[in-house]
Amino acid sequence: MSLPTGDPERARAARSTAARQHAKLGIAIATCAALGALLSACASPAFSFESQLVQNAETGEPFTLPQAGTPSGSWDRVVVLCPYAGTSQLPSEFAEAAAAIDTQSTESTQWLLFRARAGVETLTLSRDRVDLCSAGSTIPLLGGVADQWEAQREGTAWSIRLRSGAAGAPAGD
Repeated sequence: MSLPTGDPERARAARSTAARQHAKLGIAIATCAALGALLSACASPAFSFESQLVQNAETGEPFTLPQAGTPSGSWDRVVVLCPYAGTSQLPSEFAEAAAAIDTQSTESTQWLLFRARAGVETLTLSRDRVDLCSAGSTIPLLGGVADQWEAQREGTAWSIRLRSGAAGAPAGD
């Protein structure tokens, strides 16, 4: 951009206009970067699975755990590991994946180990929005794709539990 010469007032106005345009451009770039980060987070399996759990919980009806949004996209068994859960009595197909998890490291996380055709894949979820560990059990819970779960709002999170009488069982049994 060329600035007017000879008239100091016009030159100052042109510089001011250029500065405003650069500021707007900076804001637009920052907005695009923030949107890109948000869309990237939305596409992550944990966010997708968690969002589907929240939608299911909000219906007030029993539901099955989502297939979509898991690392493999399709599974037939799941183990829920809660903080301080022991992993020594898990079914053998889950043992290797469970060995990589330090359940002693945090109380704010829960781990879902999904058995799929390709093997066992782990999804790590914060307990802030959905909590499958609110019962405080240190026994891993084994569930199937058809098992019914129910939810209850507790503060800002949905407490999600295997429905009484469902086929799921403690994973060590």
